[in-house]
Amino acid sequence: MLLTYLLDTSVFSALTSLHGPLPLALLAWCEANIDRCYISAISLHELEFGLRRLALRKSAEDRIRAGKLRIFHQLLFLKLSDRIVPVDNAILLHSSHLRAIAERTCGDIGFCDAVIAASADLGNHVVVTFNTRHFMATGVQTLDGRVLTMPQAKEYEDTRVIPKAERVPSGMMH
Repeated sequence: MLLTYLLDTSVFSALTSLHGPLPLALLAWCEANIDRCYISAISLHELEFGLRRLALRKSAEDRIRAGKLRIFHQLLFLKLSDRIVPVDNAILLHSSHLRAIAERTCGDIGFCDAVIAASADLGNHVVVTFNTRHFMATGVQTLDGRVLTMPQAKEYEDTRVIPKAERVPSGMMH
């Protein structure tokens, strides 16, 4: 069975950052696996918020950058439009459980990362992220985005996924 991936907001940020070179290997991996990639609706919120904040800055350079990012995001979302994971009650409830689990080992991971983790967990997706600490603390299957920035990333084998950790099932207290 082929793995499916939920791309964390940090992956999109890496692809659109003006700091450092464009991670071509990551871009190639995303293109090669786009049919197996999903995005959480919460990532849409985070990306849109970042764009709007950038567009409201005083610098003309920032506003131009926001316009360019909007075009990139619209093209990407068009490719993922049928694979946007909505945030429903089950995800919200499960996210509170995962957030509590993560808090025991790495502190508060925040609402957005907890929702992304729950979306991946309930959808049986692997989270692809540059923020492995937060997601590994929830116990969901995680793939470090840095692995995908290496030249051989397009031929990435699913064996590098960090397996789902043992944890207390949702709804059970310890």
